[in-house]
Amino acid sequence: MYGLSSDDFENNGNLSVVATKFLDEDSLARKFGSSKELVESIVEALQGKSNPRTTLTNFIEAAQMVGHCHYEHQTDWGKTLGCLYDSVAEDMNTSIGIHLRGWTSSYICPDPPAFLGSTPSVGLEAIVQQRRWGTGAIEVLFNKQSPLRGMFSSKIRFRQRLAYLWILMCLRSIPELFYCLLPAYCLLRNTALYPKGPCLAITVTLVAIHCLYTLWQFMNIGFSVRSWYVSQSLWRILATCGWLFSLHDIILKLLGISQVGFVVAKKTIPKTMPISGYEPIQREDDGPNSYIGKFEFDNSCHFVPGTFIMLVNMAALVSNFVGLQRSSCHRGGGRSGLAENCACILVVLLFLPFLKGLFAKGKYGIPLSTLSKAAVLAMLFVVFAVGY
Repeated sequence: MYGLSSDDFENNGNLSVVATKFLDEDSLARKFGSSKELVESIVEALQGKSNPRTTLTNFIEAAQMVGHCHYEHQTDWGKTLGCLYDSVAEDMNTSIGIHLRGWTSSYICPDPPAFLGSTPSVGLEAIVQQRRWGTGAIEVLFNKQSPLRGMFSSKIRFRQRLAYLWILMCLRSIPELFYCLLPAYCLLRNTALYPKGPCLAITVTLVAIHCLYTLWQFMNIGFSVRSWYVSQSLWRILATCGWLFSLHDIILKLLGISQVGFVVAKKTIPKTMPISGYEPIQREDDGPNSYIGKFEFDNSCHFVPGTFIMLVNMAALVSNFVGLQRSSCHRGGGRSGLAENCACILVVLLFLPFLKGLFAKGKYGIPLSTLSKAAVLAMLFVVFAVGY
């Protein structure tokens, strides 16, 4: 919080001789703002006083002053102090900055939990949140807190460096999109995507091992098979409907065309009451249980990619079933077969919420405008696959 590094402290926790200049009140006022009470509390905290003479809670006016949105103007708040503002994923940006100063993290899990949060509803809000996180992560990659810069810092451990590379997560959206469309393309074009014979058996075995391992991980911590399936489905949807737009946002920012805005995701908090063991339970007046976990749609462009993927794979399966595949002479590689059909069925199962949305009504159904856009894209894809 105070912008200090681990080198500024001695082994006993006291400030080093070099860092004592940090206690100069004029310097602190330029960094932390003009609140005298805040500066005094910082000096007392850094001096290790366990019982400071005064605290901000005793000064209502000082607290209101510090809490004002204009207080941080011409200070170091957001630059080197507090949450850093260079990215819409401010928590990630701040944590990298703290680790670059030499600090380490500790995992604290008290019983009962100290902090409980709420999550967005399943649908647009969750996708928008993932889009913001994906965009913010790539922003971190290009700013001064970049973990690539940290690769050359001795204060960050090698495993931390590798862990921070997960900020490239939104780049997954491109291969995810291709893998969701390739089986359908091969079915429509009547070409093989997967190898035949022993090579196909090896591929299927590796995929099965991965699925069984992730399923075991879920069940090992108390989740059901259905929860595992929902998780696999949701990550495919978030990658193609959320992170895909993160790439769009960051490209426009790098080109100087537009800036990334901070979009607040609306979160829901169910009415609960605690029982012994600190476990919340849902009461009868919390609403109908049949709506819990249902996917919600609206006219947002975020739902166009998912609807497009589902329509393309359904079209490929139908064309294969009725024998409308493209007939062509093959010089090698063979024709599409059972493996390609199974892959298309798997994609449809992963995007099952969109299939259900075709027949649902209200906020659980796909709007006609979204369906129309996706249908046009699907028709163009089918024409391209069959005609070329």
